[in-house]
Amino acid sequence: MKLVLSKIITHPGGAHLDDILSTALVLARYSEIEYIERRDPTEKEINDPLIWILDIGRVYNPKIRAYDHHQKEWEECTISLLLKDWNLWEKAKFTYLWLEFIVIDDAFGPNRISEILGISMDTYLSLESPIENAIIDIFQNISIIQKGDPLFIVLREIGKIILKKIECFESILKQIEKTAEIMEIKGVPVIFVTDIEPSNTLKNVIMRYKKQKWKFGGISVTKGRDKGSITLRRLDDDYRVDFRRIKAPKEKVPFIAADGFMASVLNVERSEIKEFIKQSIKI
Repeated sequence: MKLVLSKIITHPGGAHLDDILSTALVLARYSEIEYIERRDPTEKEINDPLIWILDIGRVYNPKIRAYDHHQKEWEECTISLLLKDWNLWEKAKFTYLWLEFIVIDDAFGPNRISEILGISMDTYLSLESPIENAIIDIFQNISIIQKGDPLFIVLREIGKIILKKIECFESILKQIEKTAEIMEIKGVPVIFVTDIEPSNTLKNVIMRYKKQKWKFGGISVTKGRDKGSITLRRLDDDYRVDFRRIKAPKEKVPFIAADGFMASVLNVERSEIKEFIKQSIKI
């Protein structure tokens, strides 16, 4: 099947993170796109389904790939419209806690975010990412970005990473729902997830998942990176838990973090793990 070439047109004004992310996602999903233009589209272009119109044009119509949110009084931005059209919005929100704030920032501005988070604007601005700002500055100073240009390649890779992580989160969540064991030990909730390979993504999914089951604190028990090892981790910096309280020989508990938030146990039975957890908890 012959590939039909396409392009993206997005607004020529000051760029926003929503512009970067929505462009990146479209590039990641559609390999036929050859270039990006930052200018006002013609009416003919808005109605051309081969041309993606992002964040401009005052038309929202997925059938013709027109994704502008400015024509209505709604809490949407281009990235939310795209993800909802692709049936990925709920999965994406679960994966990325920042996503809803991107929508709020684009629709209402940073002051609304500082109000919601209960922080000052000075604090909010101190959290800005220099990498994010650099990419936005580069993007808004180029009128045409062609396939093969460094920025085109970077944007496509960003989109691929975002989409891949959404898929990975969903896969790990399904495994957790199927295999996780949750219990209380001395009044502290403990989640055992020992059949999934360790990763930063696994830690993040556990944190999202456990908030659906209980509010604060707890302990996660996961497979360690070394063969035969298990990692015990304090969640939400639970004040009741300190793994430095564990009394066990070095060969069974080879590592305990300096502040007691994590411990690694080696070649032990489930009953021993429960005993170590009991020792770590002080109510």
